[in-house]
Amino acid sequence: MAIIKTLLFLFFFFTFSFLAYSQDYISLISEDATWGIREEGGDGNGFEYLNVSNYHFLGDTIISDTLYKKLFRDTLYLGGIREEGTQVFYRPAFFKDRLIYDFGMSIGDTITLECGRFACKSLVVLNVDTLTLEDGLPRKRQKMLVISNYFEPVNYEVDWIAGIGSQQSLIEDDFCYFSDLEKLGPTCSQRLLCFSINGEMLYTNSDTLINECPPPLILSSAKKQFLKDFKVNIFPNPAFSLLHYEIQASKKGIDLLEIQLIDAFGHRIFTNKTNKLSGQIDTHQLSKGFYVLVFKLAQGISSKKIIKN
Repeated sequence: MAIIKTLLFLFFFFTFSFLAYSQDYISLISEDATWGIREEGGDGNGFEYLNVSNYHFLGDTIISDTLYKKLFRDTLYLGGIREEGTQVFYRPAFFKDRLIYDFGMSIGDTITLECGRFACKSLVVLNVDTLTLEDGLPRKRQKMLVISNYFEPVNYEVDWIAGIGSQQSLIEDDFCYFSDLEKLGPTCSQRLLCFSINGEMLYTNSDTLINECPPPLILSSAKKQFLKDFKVNIFPNPAFSLLHYEIQASKKGIDLLEIQLIDAFGHRIFTNKTNKLSGQIDTHQLSKGFYVLVFKLAQGISSKKIIKN
């Protein structure tokens, strides 16, 4: 009799656990979603910053024959996001494709993630449960122990929520983006403030202050179409001497204001105020390495990574 009771208990326990955590996967990618994120920090030399921005998806892009959804910080293009099953991959504008989430994990599972260019942290699943928000959708929540080795060993806990991502930030990156783009930055502190669908706030972090969450970004249909269609071609890349650029869009009315070149340390090499949608940039005097070419337009901002050989 005791054996039967034990078997029944195990049957119902595993059945309940399966039903609790086998709900349909909720995609992280949605053009209806907005993430309000706070970024703050400094360079240790007196420069300090605080940004509160909206992250959102808009339009598709193909990189190396792979389809991505475009991710923006306000109107600044950051890179592409794609999903394979319950795994989420991020292709920044500056680096290679990398895994940033796996929502198919169980208690005790581990995962190693990269921070831009190298492996910097390992994560262990401590607990798995379900979080139901105002939209009524049960979302899998994984409590992760993060073991970071970026600058020095640091351990902390963070929640991963299906369809939302980490409570730390949508993308826990190894640098932040600045509004003026004069620097690409040192490591900074990022925090997810809130998450909205179609302007309706569904989630706020427990430490989010009243009125700290930015209003959901509302783009005009013209701005949305511009961000979807806008494209910059750079060639040859890697560059040896002259670098050619060409700005394209399906519709007229693009107003280029200036072009900036920024090195891998965030230093601005030069600024060229021009309205020419195609032209050349002399790279003879540049040292070998990575650079970022930033195009400031009246309609938005775009950036491209280049390599000088």
